[in-house]
Amino acid sequence: MLQTGWKQANMPFDLHSILQPWMAQLAAYHVDQPTGMIKLDANENSCPHDPEFVESLGPLLKEVALNRYPDPAATRLTGEISRAWGVPRECIVLGNGSDEFIPLMTAAFGRPRKPGKDRGCMLYPTPTFSMFRIGTIGFGCEVLEVPLDRRWQLDEAAIHGALDEHQPNVCYFATPNNPTGALFDEQVITRVIERGESLVVVDEAYADFSGASWLDRLERWPNLVEFRTFSKIGFAALRLGVMMAPPAVAHEIHKVRGPYNIGGLTQAIALHALRRPESWRKGIELIRRERQRLDAELRRFSQLEVFPSDANFILCRVRTGGPELFEALKSRRILIRNLHSPGVMENLVRITVGVESENTRLLEALAEILSAT
Repeated sequence: MLQTGWKQANMPFDLHSILQPWMAQLAAYHVDQPTGMIKLDANENSCPHDPEFVESLGPLLKEVALNRYPDPAATRLTGEISRAWGVPRECIVLGNGSDEFIPLMTAAFGRPRKPGKDRGCMLYPTPTFSMFRIGTIGFGCEVLEVPLDRRWQLDEAAIHGALDEHQPNVCYFATPNNPTGALFDEQVITRVIERGESLVVVDEAYADFSGASWLDRLERWPNLVEFRTFSKIGFAALRLGVMMAPPAVAHEIHKVRGPYNIGGLTQAIALHALRRPESWRKGIELIRRERQRLDAELRRFSQLEVFPSDANFILCRVRTGGPELFEALKSRRILIRNLHSPGVMENLVRITVGVESENTRLLEALAEILSAT
């Protein structure tokens, strides 16, 4: 609805005449933003930063020239990431969240490869991070979705069959995967990489909660790319993603990246955080401990099928109805993610691991709700 008071000229204009035809396949990414609720729906790190760290940001932010564009190369921040993670600077690209990289990959590497096709295609398993679909279709390429098996693991035969038939430009593997929480078999991904036919992206948004990483293997292959994000380790407000890629790949991505995509405040805070890792790593350890407790307690409810997780969330199938449980919790001011749709996603909910008090309140509410079913 237009705001009251808007007056538009009465003239013919057909928006759909210029709309890309594939846009009909997409819906906007929906985000609930209710206030006064326990938020266990967005896979943020629920641990607040300690006051001393927050106070230490004050003098730092005063030095940021708000009237000037930020350093387009984020030179100091990129240098610190290079030092901290042991990756050469020329391999690093920064993004406004790691999801910004997906349309950039589509723009740079979406050339059609298969005879008779006018668009390239990107492969990923399903279910997985929904932005792989949006960032591919919305920017002019086709998607190739390969269902996971019953254990939420990669179906290797189906993947190689799809590679043979469709020749995808890029293959995306989020590990641990969202929303399943599972780490994928590294050997399956390695065999896809070693075919040497596609760029292979390993999205490690939740690596800090799993303890597993591909960082030490990046230099091994010319077609391996890794995504990381600051969002899950306690800095979701910064919207900072990190791509680590072979220099030739990074060079092409820089051509389509906006010159000032990382703001000056984000650069300053992220640099400060990297230099003080003790200020946020304790939050990760707390969430890992709470994940173990929450997993054990959720398994006490016979109405829930609980899937193992290496991330900061837990996927559950609700035998008595996922949407109903979502609404019952919402009425008690607790927000989880309702993933229900027909098929393999039926009655699934995803619960972000909160701090101890939040998880305890969730468990109390679940006991209340499920005892009545």
